[in-house]
Amino acid sequence: MKYIAVALVLFLQQGIASAMCISMTLERQFQRAQEVMIVRVTEVKKEGEERRYDAKYRAKYVVLESFKRLADNRDDVYSTSEVHDIALSPGQTYLFFIAEDRHVGSCGGSRTWLWNSPDKDEKTAETLTKLRRLRDHGASQEAP
Repeated sequence: MKYIAVALVLFLQQGIASAMCISMTLERQFQRAQEVMIVRVTEVKKEGEERRYDAKYRAKYVVLESFKRLADNRDDVYSTSEVHDIALSPGQTYLFFIAEDRHVGSCGGSRTWLWNSPDKDEKTAETLTKLRRLRDHGASQEAP
């Protein structure tokens, strides 16, 4: 029984803790991000170790629509092979909420995006409308 308890504690520390995201509204994700944009990834390079959780994937992209952008105009981000990071693929379109360290992950709001798709669902159209409103009128005054 003692071994089961130790194994459970180790599992919870490694697995569950790294698998939790705090749910945030789109407005909060927008406010926390340094940059927010819809992009098409043009190149992905793997950096780092071969082990599962040490891999880092650096991607270059072209901006299709910008909602919040810094003046430095960088065109690179990174993701990892962690549970809540997104898989980056050349040619794929994404909605990026870019953190200060250039990280993109699903906990921050980043996701694949159906750009100009005839199959846009209501939620996609609603998200786009909200992002344009936030860009044009500023983010809500919700505290960080």
